[in-house]
Amino acid sequence: MPLIPVIVLTSVANTVIVLCVYSYRPLQRPSNYYVASLALADAIVGIVVMPGMLMYTVHGEWPLSYGLCTVWIGLDYSFCTISMLHLCLIAQDRHCALTRPAEYISRDRTKIVSVMTALAWVLGLIAWVPAVVIFRARDFTMRHSDRECLYLPGKLYTVCQSCIIYVTPTVIMLVTYTQCVNALRKHFRKIASIQEEYKLAARRKVLILTNISTNETLSLPPVEEPGGRSGDLSRIKPRRYHREHQRSVRTLGVVICGFLLCWLPFCITWPVQSTCDNCVPSGLMYSYWAAYFNSTVNPLLYFACNRDFRRAFKHLVGVN
Repeated sequence: MPLIPVIVLTSVANTVIVLCVYSYRPLQRPSNYYVASLALADAIVGIVVMPGMLMYTVHGEWPLSYGLCTVWIGLDYSFCTISMLHLCLIAQDRHCALTRPAEYISRDRTKIVSVMTALAWVLGLIAWVPAVVIFRARDFTMRHSDRECLYLPGKLYTVCQSCIIYVTPTVIMLVTYTQCVNALRKHFRKIASIQEEYKLAARRKVLILTNISTNETLSLPPVEEPGGRSGDLSRIKPRRYHREHQRSVRTLGVVICGFLLCWLPFCITWPVQSTCDNCVPSGLMYSYWAAYFNSTVNPLLYFACNRDFRRAFKHLVGVN
């Protein structure tokens, strides 16, 4: 069955991401701790949530107990939401690094990342576990023999929750990503302006030297940098800063696109199914798998778009 390799890939790839961050020193930056926490949530989706849906898909009904179904639903919705919250945190972290670099560097990022990560995990659990338990307890008294293991509490609730778990993170990520792109453009124009000043200063220096007799000794001060700093022009590499942020924003954009594509089917079929029981019976199942696939895609995108993660993987497996 093709779903088994997907489950294995999801579990292994996300576990490798966590190991890469905590074993490879160049990746041990506060911003990458968000990535490691995201990978941990996605790994739990692969290890716990996806096997439960595999049983449901194969049997056409829930083969285990009613209580285990309740636990599985709670973990399903909670960890998928935790994954979404981490995507928002990663986008916000990139936005802060680009738009407020001085504040970003001066603040204790490790402490901030730890607090925000813990908050994402707590919110993800609080948002779903109590609601699922209450709904399943009420449903148990009415449909004790029912072998379905779905969470369809009602039209209004599911529509609101679809907006909260999909539309809100989507808007946050798209707005933040747009601001990151605009900030990159401003940085690029600023870098281009600084480099032009450097070139003009170097040309003036060359013109002065060519107009002086070769027998005359000349002592010139170092070229003045913009902002009153002095230094050697050959050692200034302002584009490196731009390229690093450009790679980060490009990776973020690809991850956001993956999120939009994977979660769109579920956020359409879930409210529809809550309104009409037999409208999308099989489509709802496939939409769950499409949403889970986002947890498979996330680590692969980081390996594909970030060379530091590729180097960390080679370091982890002992390949030079």
